[in-house]
Amino acid sequence: MEEKSISKILLDLRERSGMKQFYVARKLGMSQQQYSRYESGTSELPLRAIPVLAELYSVSAEYILGMSDALGAASELQQMVTEDQSAKEVLADLMSLNEESRKYVSHYIFKQKFKENVIPNITDRQLYELRTMIDKEIAARQDESDK
Repeated sequence: MEEKSISKILLDLRERSGMKQFYVARKLGMSQQQYSRYESGTSELPLRAIPVLAELYSVSAEYILGMSDALGAASELQQMVTEDQSAKEVLADLMSLNEESRKYVSHYIFKQKFKENVIPNITDRQLYELRTMIDKEIAARQDESDK
């Protein structure tokens, strides 16, 4: 096992996840400047921060302390979707919606992927069906809001 300092591990985890220092600091209830001192090794990480960081990065406390090489349950869920929201938080928000709303969000994502050419091999018929389905959903939502 390669020996790494806690500061190096913290920096690696944050950079790997795409999180900003201010976001991690906010999760720990401290300033970005204070958190920066932990990553640079100029201050010692308080014990109370370890379980918060382990949950935030989906790793074990042993990994943060340099006692294990295994990242544990690290996954794409720790990646930042926006500047201040992780994939895990977006998923939690999505799952808090009812099934109809989740379908609407899913269709919207599909539409955006098409617009951004992430789905380049769609047929004209599939595009027509997609547009029809989305238009119907939008019309139904507008009818509901007009009531």
